[in-house]
Amino acid sequence: MTNRFGLEPDRIVGAFVAGLLAELALTVFSNWFPNAGGGYGAPFEVGRSQGLALFQSPERPDTFSAATFALDVAIATLLFFLVARWSGILGIALGVVGALASLPLIIVMDGYHLPIVGLPIPLFRANPLSPSLVMWLDMFFWAGVLAALVRWRRQRTRAAAS
Repeated sequence: MTNRFGLEPDRIVGAFVAGLLAELALTVFSNWFPNAGGGYGAPFEVGRSQGLALFQSPERPDTFSAATFALDVAIATLLFFLVARWSGILGIALGVVGALASLPLIIVMDGYHLPIVGLPIPLFRANPLSPSLVMWLDMFFWAGVLAALVRWRRQRTRAAAS
């Protein structure tokens, strides 16, 4: 069964699961490594965190907004809907792999003290964008790249079959 937007139920569920996984990973990751002001989550900050502090300060407790997190998941789901319409369920699967793989890449690049951290948008020390937003943009860049590879491969396969 296909709805008027051309999305099948498995693609709708896949887009939601992918959006949820991507936002959960980013929220947890950016909670450990918050922005300068302590904010974490993207594209909208879902709360304030003290990061990997051994002892939490009672003057600045950690916060979390479920409504903002739900908004972030909805935006991520919409982006994965576009991926689903464009490259199918395999594009969603590889897209979420690309999104999740971009986060450890930041840790590895920072661990080697490279001059830039994160690809394709680097996290410079003095960046006008918040680190969480840059991580989110990097995640969806890599999700789009892997989904594009799926689409490209499908088109080549169809052209060869014709």
